[in-house]
Amino acid sequence: MATNTQGSTIDGESDNFTFSFKMFTSWDYLIGNSETADNKYASITTSFKESIVDEQESNKEENIHLTRFLRVLANFLIICCLCGSGYLIYFVVKRSQEFSKMQNVSWYERNEVEIVMSLLGMFCPPLFETIAALENYHPRIGLKWQLGRIFALFLGNLYTFLLALMDDVHLKPSYAEFDISGNVLGLIFNQGMIWMGSFYAPGLVGINVLRLLTSMYFQCWAVMSSNVPHERVFKASRSNNFYMGLLLLVLFLSLLPVAYTIMSLPPSFDCGPFSGKNRMYDVLQETIENDFPTFLGKIFAFLANPGLIIPAILLML
Repeated sequence: MATNTQGSTIDGESDNFTFSFKMFTSWDYLIGNSETADNKYASITTSFKESIVDEQESNKEENIHLTRFLRVLANFLIICCLCGSGYLIYFVVKRSQEFSKMQNVSWYERNEVEIVMSLLGMFCPPLFETIAALENYHPRIGLKWQLGRIFALFLGNLYTFLLALMDDVHLKPSYAEFDISGNVLGLIFNQGMIWMGSFYAPGLVGINVLRLLTSMYFQCWAVMSSNVPHERVFKASRSNNFYMGLLLLVLFLSLLPVAYTIMSLPPSFDCGPFSGKNRMYDVLQETIENDFPTFLGKIFAFLANPGLIIPAILLML
């Protein structure tokens, strides 16, 4: 993230003579391969189109009061969608627990939770994008808002699902324009699943890696054969820091359930080396005390000190 920030500040871009700079300094004269030259040509063309869009946006005359009203309205509608989505998932999860105790339930009743979560994942992101048209943001800023809202949707649905259980899902959207936000969020949440699954189900890591490799080739084929470019041209790569920030947040959120499980919940009787313990953390303490040399035990005890753990959690926050 720091490298990206440094690169953006020394990129040589300026508000003055933007098109002249791009015209006379964009080409790389060390290119000696025709395919690389074609790619560079396409990149420069995209850069010019993006600059034209920026210039048009900067010269556009807007009613600032109307714009603010529409943006507040759009955020209100999206918050309503998020709250409704969370309530709907909570409702169907609680109802599914009642169905599990009944005999002769229908196919829909057995699979209601999966169906509802899949439908929300399929229809809510396009709905968010439709509502976001009211805000009239620059495409790059609009993409960040869209990513944040889908992130809130997925995260809220996941935690609502877990909450409902404790109280007692790239369906892929149809293709028209390439769904940048949906695909990026899919990768980020798959990474979170791998991080969380490495503790609860180590085999999940290998399964997800194979699935992502397969998905990558499928997506490559889909984007070349079934998608059209975004209507408003912009470089999504300039939002790398935003994606990395989301990934860091997912890492933190993935560690919370793991830490809670290790420190608070009693393991089941057949839970491997943790069987018979009051907490999984007891095994770590016993191993440090009995199997490690004394000086290593002191080091681990120091690292487990709340005075270090709490600042580390705050740093991640």
